[in-house]
Amino acid sequence: MSAHRNLSRITMVALTSFTISAISAAALACKCDTSRTFLSVARYGELVIVGRVERYQQNKAQRIPLYMDVRVERVLKGAHSGRQIRIFGDNGMLCRPYVRRFGIGTRWVFVLRKGHREAGYMISICGEHWLAVKGRWATSTRSKARFEIAKLPALLTKP
Repeated sequence: MSAHRNLSRITMVALTSFTISAISAAALACKCDTSRTFLSVARYGELVIVGRVERYQQNKAQRIPLYMDVRVERVLKGAHSGRQIRIFGDNGMLCRPYVRRFGIGTRWVFVLRKGHREAGYMISICGEHWLAVKGRWATSTRSKARFEIAKLPALLTKP
């Protein structure tokens, strides 16, 4: 009876520790201001591009894509040479969107910043960092604000 009681006690401690860890991880998850509009984010962004999502990439250990390769159609702000850019998304613990949110073949305006450890750029969920592109228009997926792409560079420099 004593061995069974000890096993039950060990199991209970393990489950409690696991639950507390899971709750702590969720509590420490992303905390940032997600209400900032596209223009307020983009004016301070490092790089703003129009691009088409070409493919997702993932490491072998995870089943979710960690980054996407995007064909750069136009640079609206900042400097980027090259026709392609690698954009890192969320791995489940960061303040970033999952890259699958951006379908293969779809076009977007992205506000990006250089990754800390990654050899590429990252996109954030702390404010509106992307607009869906159809034709010559870029539209917010949250507020439904709409911008003509040709006029965006001028809007990104105004205070």
